[in-house]
Amino acid sequence: MKIKRKILLATILCCFTAMLSRAQNELSIQEVFTQYGKQRGVIMVELRGESFDDYEFSLFKSITVKDNAKAVDFIRQCIEKDRQNAKKIKEVTVNGVVQSVFLELPKHGKVSRVILFNEYTKLPSKVTLVYIESETESDDILKVILKKK
Repeated sequence: MKIKRKILLATILCCFTAMLSRAQNELSIQEVFTQYGKQRGVIMVELRGESFDDYEFSLFKSITVKDNAKAVDFIRQCIEKDRQNAKKIKEVTVNGVVQSVFLELPKHGKVSRVILFNEYTKLPSKVTLVYIESETESDDILKVILKKK
């Protein structure tokens, strides 16, 4: 009887873990982290369970790519796909080109999910993509990110 209980508990735990990890994996931007994350000259950061200004982020992933037009095009394509499911979209456009994007994605359970994108067009060009999961509301996440010290 105890063995059956342990097997049942282990099965439930595995299913729960798989469900949480699926939240990011179902996004197109996951391909950006997979494809470019370990390339030379790319900075990728992944933090799990970290606090920033009293806000708990269950997942924080960012990637910064310099001088790579192919990567920028790929990132923009992935964002465009994920944008289709966004609940809220905020953009900054400069000279007709979208330079910054904030996407609030549908919650995954109690977890808020946001995508942030920023492109610096001055040489050397640089693009940064950030993905955050948190139980904090997405507008509060944006306030933390944009907060000036």
